[in-house]
Amino acid sequence: MNKKILSAKHWQLFTLMFIIPIVFIVFGENIISNTLSKETFIYLKKFFQVLNIVVLFSWIWEIFTTFQNGIIEKTKNNRFKIFFFISLIYLIIYNVFLENIIGRIEHNQKRILLSLHILSIFGIIHSIYFAAKSFKTYKLNKRTKFMDFIGDFFLLLIYPIGIWIMQPKINDLLKKTTANRVDGSD
Repeated sequence: MNKKILSAKHWQLFTLMFIIPIVFIVFGENIISNTLSKETFIYLKKFFQVLNIVVLFSWIWEIFTTFQNGIIEKTKNNRFKIFFFISLIYLIIYNVFLENIIGRIEHNQKRILLSLHILSIFGIIHSIYFAAKSFKTYKLNKRTKFMDFIGDFFLLLIYPIGIWIMQPKINDLLKKTTANRVDGSD
């Protein structure tokens, strides 16, 4: 994944995650359906849905890994990675393949799908929890409890709003860290 995501401005992330996909989904069907086939539109729609997922998960991954590398007391990376990738892979598979056949799935198979969906939701919340924790631990340079980073957790959880608040904080912290390294004072 790319470190450029963390150095991006909040409006750039918001545009990439929301403006482009929403404009395409809302207005694209009327505009594009006249020029492209319905099948092509569906593929483009799925592309923008997956783009949204990949950018969001890249952002969460970069927050966790960047700030986790800078703290002394490491959290459980393996558990983070497992839940992170389970959620990412499931959401991509769901958006690309399962979304179209959901109505044709039998009742027993829907239970399995529901279980995977709940596991994915838990994985997303788990990943956001550890991303917020590593950010706040790095920022405060001390051990943190949930109450220390509850605000950051909810900002990441409601990321359409949280991007506007968290990303400038992340950019400022990265600038301070870079300035400290250049000055030689860590």
